[in-house]
Amino acid sequence: MTRDYIKGQGTFFLRRKYDFPADGDFTIKISADPHTYIRDFCQYTNRDHWLMGGTYIKYHVWFDGEYVGCGTERAVIDNTRVEHRFKLNHICSGIHCLAIVFRGEKQGLNAGVFTDDDREVTGTAWKSLDGNRYDAHFCYRQQNIYGYFKGDVGPGEFFEHLDGTFYPDNWQMPDFDDSSWMTPVIESAEYPTVPAEYNLDTFIIHPQKLYKTSKNSWIADFGEISIASLILTGPGDGGEVEIRLGEELIDPEHVKYQLRCTVCYQENWLFAPGHQQLGNFGVREFRYAEIVNYSGELRPEDIAIRRIHAPFNDSSVLKTDNKNMQAIWDLCKRTVKNTATDTFTDCFTRERIAYEADAYLNMSASFAVTDSLLTARRHLEYQLYHLTWPVEWKQYLALLVYEYYWESGEAGFVEKHFDKLMETSSFIDCIGPDGWIRSFGKDCRHVVDWPPVYAEKYDFGNNEYLTVTNAFAGKVLITLSELAGVIGRKELAADLLAKGKKIFRRINECCFDEKRRLYKDHPGSDHCSFYANMWVLWCSAADEERVTEVLDFIDDCGMVCSLYSGFIYLETLFRFGRGKKAADLLLSDDSPWMEMIRQGFTITSEFWPKKDQRMSLAHPWGSYPAYLIARYIFGLKPTSPGWKSYAAEPVESGITGASLTLNKRYRQCCSEL
Repeated sequence: MTRDYIKGQGTFFLRRKYDFPADGDFTIKISADPHTYIRDFCQYTNRDHWLMGGTYIKYHVWFDGEYVGCGTERAVIDNTRVEHRFKLNHICSGIHCLAIVFRGEKQGLNAGVFTDDDREVTGTAWKSLDGNRYDAHFCYRQQNIYGYFKGDVGPGEFFEHLDGTFYPDNWQMPDFDDSSWMTPVIESAEYPTVPAEYNLDTFIIHPQKLYKTSKNSWIADFGEISIASLILTGPGDGGEVEIRLGEELIDPEHVKYQLRCTVCYQENWLFAPGHQQLGNFGVREFRYAEIVNYSGELRPEDIAIRRIHAPFNDSSVLKTDNKNMQAIWDLCKRTVKNTATDTFTDCFTRERIAYEADAYLNMSASFAVTDSLLTARRHLEYQLYHLTWPVEWKQYLALLVYEYYWESGEAGFVEKHFDKLMETSSFIDCIGPDGWIRSFGKDCRHVVDWPPVYAEKYDFGNNEYLTVTNAFAGKVLITLSELAGVIGRKELAADLLAKGKKIFRRINECCFDEKRRLYKDHPGSDHCSFYANMWVLWCSAADEERVTEVLDFIDDCGMVCSLYSGFIYLETLFRFGRGKKAADLLLSDDSPWMEMIRQGFTITSEFWPKKDQRMSLAHPWGSYPAYLIARYIFGLKPTSPGWKSYAAEPVESGITGASLTLNKRYRQCCSEL
C-alpha cells in the first residue's frame, strides 16, 4: 500500500491539526524507520546538526498535549515497517492536535488518525520544526563534557546536550502558534507494514529519594534500574545544568555515570527561564540521577523518568517464610518486568541485541512469573530472522520454539515457523558420514562459556569434534524431531531423531575416557573438563551406566562456571537427583543472587557480582532462578502443551513451608512444600 512519508534526517517536531466532526473513538496509526544501529543515518559528521539522540525510540506521540506513547519496534523481516496503533477514546468534536517528535533516518514516518472503520479523519497539512535548519542552536555545544572518549551512550543512542532556549515549549497543544513552522518534505512510497504485537507500556515515575549534596548537587533515586528517559523541570532563572545518570552510586554524593560497561551517561542541558521542562528523547538504563549546578530548590515533582517496558501481567504468587527465596524471586520478577521491550534483550546499556542464549534463560524466567506470551512470541519471530554469531547461541533456537510450544500450546506457531527453524539449523548440513560433526563451518566461533575467560578451561584442540557442541547438536536434533512430530511430519521426525541419537552414540564411543570414567573435550584430548561432562549430562547424551560417575564429578567441582552456565549446572543437578545441593547453591546466604541483593542490585547482573567487575548491572539472563524455583523446587510443569494439564512434583530440596501459584491460560497451577 502506498503511503505518504515525512522525509528527512535528524530530529523533527511535527504537528497536525484535526477538526473532528463528531464525538467518538479514534486510532492513531504510525509506522516509521525501522530500528538500526547505523550511525550514518542518525548523526551528522558535524554533531552541531542534531538536537536529540536515539534510534531505538523513533518517535514520541502526544494528542492535545497528553502523552500517548512511543515506538517503533525492530522489524521482524528487514525493510518491513511495524505499525503501532494508539487508541483515542471519547474524543469530543472540535479542533485537536497530533504532535510527534521524530528521529528521522532513511525512510521517514507515516502517521494519521483513523475512525473505527479505517477512514482517515480530515486534517490540516503537517507543520514541521526541522532541527537541521537550526544547526547553530539545537545542540548545546559543550565540548569539555561531550565525553565520547569516556564511552558511548549506547548503541543507537547519542548524547543529548539540549538547548532549551530554542525548544518550542507547549508545542503539543492545539492553540500553539505554528505559523512560522515549515511544511515538511513528503514523498509517497510503499513499504511492507505489519501491525505491532503490542505497544510499550510507559510510566511516569518520580524519585523515591531526592536529596541535596554538600557539593550543591542533587541525587535522585528512582528505586530500581529502568529503561527510561529523564524528564527535568529547570530552575526558575534557567541556566546550564549537568545531567549524570547511572546504575549505582560511587558514594552518597556522586553517581557512577561512567558505567562499569564503559557506557557514559553525562550531558549538559541549557534551560530557558521560567521552570522549563526538558527530557531525553532516547532511552538509557539507570536508577540514579545526579543533577549538577541546579540553582534553587529541586522538588520531587520537578524530576521524573518515563519508564518503558513490554506489557507485563504479574500472575505468579509465591508465599514463603524463606526470606532468601522470596528476595531472589522478587529480584527475578523485577528483572523480567523491567528489561523486556519488543524482544528479550541482553541489556540496554551496551549491546541492545536479541541473543538466543540470553533469550532462552530470560524467556524461561518470564514463563515462571507472568502468563503473558506477547514478548516471547514476538521475540521468536524476530530472532528467527536475526541470528547472532556463536555456534551454541544459534543452537538454542529450536529449544526456544519448543519451550514456547509447551507453554502456549500453539501448534500453529510451530507449523508457521518450522521451515525457517530448519533453515536456521544449518549445523545439520555439517553432519559427516561418520554420524557427527567435525566442524561447524569455516568461520564458526564456539563459546562453551561466557565470558571467554571461563572457556580457557576447555581444550578446543583444532575446533574439531568438540564434545560440548556435538552434544548440544544432538539435543537440538531430538528437539526438532519432537517439533516435526507436533505438525505431523513423521518421516522427518524419525530422520532427525536418528541423527540426534547417532551423534550421542559417537560421543560415547569416541569421547569417553575409560580410565577416568569421564568425557573428554574432544576425541584426541587428554583433558576431561567440567564443561564437557556437564553438557553431556544436560543434553541427556551420556550412556545411562555412566551418569552417576559423571554427575559425581561435576557435583564435586561445584559451580566453577559463569552466571550464564550456572543455569546449565543447576538444572543438571536438579534433573539428576541433586536437588538439595542445587537449592542450597541457589538460595543460601552465600548464593550469588543474594550477593547481588546485598550489593544493591535491583536487576540481575551480567556476571557473578564482584566489586568493580566490568559488566552490566541490568542483564536479564541472570533471572533464571525464577524458572528453577517453579520447575524444580515446586515441581510445576505442563504435562500437555499449553498447561491444559500439569504436574506438581517437587524435587527433594530441603525447602518446606512454601507455596507457589502460577496463573496459566487455562487454570491456576499450585504447589506446596
